[in-house]
Amino acid sequence: MSVTIEEQPVFETCRDLWDATLGLRLERQEREAPAEEGTLASYVKISGDWKGAILLECPQSVSRHAATMLFGADSDEPTVEELQDAANELVRMLGRRLQPVVAPAGKVSSSKTASQGPQSPTLL
Repeated sequence: MSVTIEEQPVFETCRDLWDATLGLRLERQEREAPAEEGTLASYVKISGDWKGAILLECPQSVSRHAATMLFGADSDEPTVEELQDAANELVRMLGRRLQPVVAPAGKVSSSKTASQGPQSPTLL
C-alpha cells in the first residue's frame, strides 16, 4: 500500500509548533543551512499506514533556546541533559502533531537523541 504525504501540511504543523512553543519563526530554505558546531538530533518512530521516523536536527543554540522555553533552564549554560531533553521533547511534540498528518491510524514511539559536531549525527 502506498501512502502519499503532502508537504504543505507537514510544514504548517512544524511552523505552528515552532511559533507556539519557542516563539521562533520557521521558514523554508532553498539551500542547506550553514553547518554550526554542535548539532543535536532526536527522532521518533511512527507506525501505522505510514511507517517511518521524524528526525529533528538542529544547532545546539536552538536546543538551548528550547531548554529555556520548555523547562526554564539557565539560558547561558544548560546542561547536556537539558539540551537532550529539550530536543527529545520537541520531537515528541512534533511527532504527536504530525502523526495524524502522516499516519492517521498510527502511533508515535519514544524518542532518542544524539549529539555531535557539524556533521550529521549518528543516531543512538
